[in-house]
Amino acid sequence: MPRTKSSYGLIHYFDRRSAALAILSLNGRHLFGQPIKVNWAIASGQREDTSGRFY
Repeated sequence: MPRTKSSYGLIHYFDRRSAALAILSLNGRHLFGQPIKVNWAIASGQREDTSGRFY
């Protein structure tokens, strides 16, 4: 299967609880046949995996 170009989007949630719920329920689901990664936004210079964090 050919690789597709990576894309990203940002969503601002009303509170952290709503954002955490979105991460738990959407991370790893498939969109257009590809798994998506839903995670906390981090600052540009910070390259740290935050997938295990839930604030």
